[in-house]
Formats: sequence, structure tokens, C-alpha cells
Amino acid sequence: MSRPQLYAAAYMPLAQEQDVMGVIEVYIDHTARARMLESVLLTAGASISALAGFAFALPALLALWHARERRKTAHRLRHVASHDDLTGLLNRSALVERIDQLMARKTEFAVHFIDLDRFKDVNDNHGHPVGDALLREVAERLLHIASDSICVARLGGDEFAMVQELAPADELASMRLARRIVTAIELPFHMGEVEARIGASVGTSLYPRDGQNRERLLVAADLALYAAKRAGRGRAVGFEASIEEERRSRQALEARLRQAVEDEDFEIYYQPLYSTDGKTLRAFEALLRLNAEDGAPISPAVFIPVAEELRLIDRIGQWVLREACQTATLWPGSISIAVNLSPLQFLSGSLSTIVHSVLDETGIDPRRLELEMTESVLLEKPDAILAQLNIIKSFGVSIALDDFGTGYSSLSYLWRFPFDTLKVDGSFMVGLGDPTSRSREVLDTIIALGRVLNLHVTAEGVETREQIEILRELHCDFVQGFLLGRPVRSTEVASVILEALKPRDEEPPLILPQRKPA
Repeated sequence: MSRPQLYAAAYMPLAQEQDVMGVIEVYIDHTARARMLESVLLTAGASISALAGFAFALPALLALWHARERRKTAHRLRHVASHDDLTGLLNRSALVERIDQLMARKTEFAVHFIDLDRFKDVNDNHGHPVGDALLREVAERLLHIASDSICVARLGGDEFAMVQELAPADELASMRLARRIVTAIELPFHMGEVEARIGASVGTSLYPRDGQNRERLLVAADLALYAAKRAGRGRAVGFEASIEEERRSRQALEARLRQAVEDEDFEIYYQPLYSTDGKTLRAFEALLRLNAEDGAPISPAVFIPVAEELRLIDRIGQWVLREACQTATLWPGSISIAVNLSPLQFLSGSLSTIVHSVLDETGIDPRRLELEMTESVLLEKPDAILAQLNIIKSFGVSIALDDFGTGYSSLSYLWRFPFDTLKVDGSFMVGLGDPTSRSREVLDTIIALGRVLNLHVTAEGVETREQIEILRELHCDFVQGFLLGRPVRSTEVASVILEALKPRDEEPPLILPQRKPA
């Protein structure tokens, strides 16, 4: 008899009158139930195993996910730390890192500093969104001309840089790239409906020629860029030792100017101005002078532009005006004082207030003061300048247009602005006595124009008697030049005045035609 695979057994004896006759064996089949229980247990076990596995695997999975996110975040942070947000180019720190890597490998390379010209005009005229779009376009052009061995960075604002690996002894490749940069940025840019034409100045230094360390190399590139901008912008300039010497001289001059402003350590020379008879003293022109620390004179053509760049010219101009007017109060009332104005003195809009203050402080008769300005003043914000000049004119002060004929000379300026005098540049004196020269015809035309507009005309740079004779024939009003008198210190002005006041036996001076009231 076969038994079930899984069963339970029960035994019961068979007895008759106390005698056991046999045993009954009973089987209960548990196979199906066992299989069911086994299935349940297996399923439960599998579930428990799965849950246990998941419980142990979840932290591992989370750890892997966090690790990947950390890597992604670290990559983003490295990108942000090394790239410019606006253009996507490398930033300054990444550029420095690249330079350090090349130096460590002893690789020859060039550093190009790039500064955009006239970018501020785009920002001012079209707004910062257009300016930002322009910077992105510039970045695209720089990347386009860069090869794999050239990295491009934005240093900030409108300043960019390139680091260019060079083949040994191939320094010319650096200047070829620098000129390509200038050419690329000269082409017009289009940002939507806005077209912009700017330019770029590039300064280049070479490793190891121009610097054995990073700091020295970057300074050399910066000095070369400064030289490029001073040379007229839109240029590529490689570093040379003379540039550094020029920079040191510039720094010394800047320091001397700042000290002179604080200490009022300038000097004014006075150059006489005569009627065309060459004898009648009419005025003195105040000319600013500055000496170096060692006493050597510094040319005004050198230090005045620097004073303008440093925004020191306002303080210097006020000092000159006050000092000249104070000195002129010691002269006879028939002698005037002429003071030059820088174009930058008009920008603050307070020039008329300053002039009025000086007149009150010194007590000089306003009719004895003439302020000289050049045509460059009129090129920017002419309406605002006209308003200031009209106020100054209302004080009784005269206005002269200096260096007439050498700039933009527009008749509209003479019609609109309240000038009293035209000062003809000394360059017209060259060749005045030469019959083949047209200087006499030009001067004759200018003097005739002055007569029509009721303006006096002063000829500068007179150095010969022949020139005076011609100017007298042309009925020029006043003359000024080394022949008649060089600039002198304030202490020497008295002797010039006394000499002019001496009675003379010669014929009386030419009487100038009377000017009609303005």
C-alpha cells in the first residue's frame, strides 16, 4: 500500500474480550496543503528577500545618485568659476591658470590684451542690452579666429585677452594674430536693427622674451595696450623696452602734476600782445608752466593733456584764472589779460559760476578779461556750451576763438557763438612773405571775414618785421609772437609795460577801424 508524500497517521487497536485482534492504521494526506504552505513560504521568503535586498540596495543607489549629482554640480561650479557668464569665454582666473601651465611646460607663447574702442558710445546710445549683445558678438569673432592652441578670455567690461602658443622662434605669428584681431573687430556688428562700428586696440607681450614670470608678462601686455591706445586706437602694438620707459616717465609726470595741484606749484608766464603797429601794448596772454622735480621745464604740450586725462584740469584752470586776474589788477586799466580754457572745463556746467566768482574775488574789470577756447570745445554738446558762453558774455567778459583755421573751422560756429576775437594760428605765418605762398590770400580772407562779423583778428606766431608789415597792410588788428615779446614771469611784466609806455618819436600807431556794437 502506497502512502502519500506528506501525511499524518493514526493507529487504533481492535480487541475482543480483552484480546487484541488487530490494528487499524488511518492516513491523513497533507501533500496538497504542504505544497500550498510551501508556495506561500517561498513567496513570503522571496518577498522578504526582495525587501531586504531593496533595503540594503536603496542607500547604495542613493549614494550613486548623490555622487553623480555632486559630480555634475562640481562640473557646473568649475565652469562658473572659470568662465564668463555673459560670453561663455574663459575668465581672468582661468586665463592665469593657462599661463601658469604653459610656463611650467616652458612653452613659448604670446599674451594679447584687447580693449574695444568706442564701446561706451554703443552702451550710452543704445542701452546695456545692446551693449551685452555686442560683447557676445565680439566673443564669437574672437573664437572664430582662434585655433586649438589659442584660448580666449573676457577679463571684464570691454576687455578681452588671448593666449597663443607659439612655435619656437616664431614671434611674428603673434603680431599676425594681433592684426587679425584688429581687422575682425573693425567690421560692422549687427544686433537686431542696430548696426555698430567699433574697433579694437591690442597690446602683445611674449614669453619668455618680455617676462620671466606671469606678473611681469601681464604688465608688459598692459603697457603695450596702453601704447596702442595712445597711438590713436585701432592698432596692434608689441611690447618694447621703450614703452616701459615711457610709462615710468608718465607715472612720474602724473605724480608731479598731483603734487603741483595740491601745492599750487605752477607758474604763469605772460606773453604780450600788440596792435599791428608793433608798439601799442594791448594785453598779455597767461601761459601755464610746470617744472619737474629737478627744475627742468616740462612742455605744456606734454603735461596739459595728461592733466586733462587725470581730470585735474578743472582745479588747474581755476587756479590759473584766479592768479592771472589777480596779477592783472596791478597793471594799467588799458591792458587786458587773456586766459586759455580747456574743453573739459565746460563739461561740469559750472564754468560761468567759477568766472563770476573770480571776477568778484579779484575785483578786475570784466572788460579786461578775455577767455580763449578752441573749436574742439564746440564739437560736444554745443547748445550747453553756448548757454554757458552767453552767461559769461553777460558779465562783460570777451570770448576768443583760438587756433582758428587749424581745426574744423565752421562758419556756423562764428554765426552762433558770441565770439569777439579770432586768433589765427601761427602756422599761417610760415611763407607769408613768399610770393608763391597762398598764406597771404588765406589771411586776407580770414581778416575780411572778421570784419564782416565784427570780430577782431589776432595773428599769432609773428617772428619777422616783414610779417608785421604784411599784417598791417591786411588791416589785421593785433599781433603776438617772439619778435615782439617772449613769455615772461610776472615779476618781469612791469618792465615790459614800462617799455611800451615810453614816449616815441616815430609816427603814431595805426588807428584800427571802430567796431560796431555787437
